[in-house]
Parts: sequence; C-alpha cells; structure tokens
Amino acid sequence: MSPSARSVSLLVAGVLGLVPTGGGAAYAVPAAANATTTTTVVSLSTVQSVYGQAVTATASVTSSAGPPNGDVYFAVDNLNIKANLLGNGTASVVLPRLHVGSHPVVATFVQYPDPTVTSTSAPVDWVVQQVRTRVAVQVTGRRTTRIAIPPRWTGK
Repeated sequence: MSPSARSVSLLVAGVLGLVPTGGGAAYAVPAAANATTTTTVVSLSTVQSVYGQAVTATASVTSSAGPPNGDVYFAVDNLNIKANLLGNGTASVVLPRLHVGSHPVVATFVQYPDPTVTSTSAPVDWVVQQVRTRVAVQVTGRRTTRIAIPPRWTGK
C-alpha cells in the first residue's frame, strides 16, 4: 500500500470510528458500536384514579442482546421504587397513595451485570382526583314527634 493510500485509509477509518486490528489495513468496529441497546415503556392500570384507589405501573423492557436482565426503577414525585425484572421482560409495582393532582410516572431499566446499559421510558401522567363522598343515613325504629319546649319562665 502506498503512503498516500495508507493516509487516506487511516483518515477514512478515523472518520468512521474504526480501530486498527494490529496489522496492515485491517480495521474493526469498536465495542461501543456493538453495544447493547434497550427500550423501556411504562404503562399504568389506569391514568385517572381517585385518592386511595390502587394503581399498578408496569414497565416492559426489550433488549438488542436477547432477554433483558436487571432492575427497573419507577419514579413518581421524587420517589423511586425498585422492582426486579421478570423473565418476560416486565416489572410491576403498586404506586403509593399520592395527593390530588397530576403525577408523571417514569420507568428506568438498569441492566445487570453492566449498569452502564440503561433506558428510560417517556413519562406517563397519572391524575389523582378527589374522592366524591356521599353520606346517606337511614333511621329505623320508633318515630318521635317534635315537641316545642317553651323558654323557661323565671317568674319575674
């Protein structure tokens, strides 16, 4: 290979991010280009609930390297909840009771044994509404009549 062809080869290899394999003009794709990629999607059992109603968050994780292995961290209102990823690539938690309002829920996957492989879902808004209450009173038993009690006479 001529010196000018080698310079062009090195320039192209450098631009493409290739690394020399140790001899001649052979180059390999660096490990970072072959890195595992993951995708995390979060869903809620319901996106609108009333205060006190149980809501389950489920994360689904896919990996370019086969079945994912690791943990999922659910984040809602500065609260993180860890869940183990099941063999089918999902993890679920029951979310805590939160005050009335809108709460974004996000899931982040962290791969085991390589914690540098992560993916975070887009946020899903969970709206907690005030409970509507109604009180009904049923009285059983004897009926009473109303008796007007006159003001006390003092005799003055």
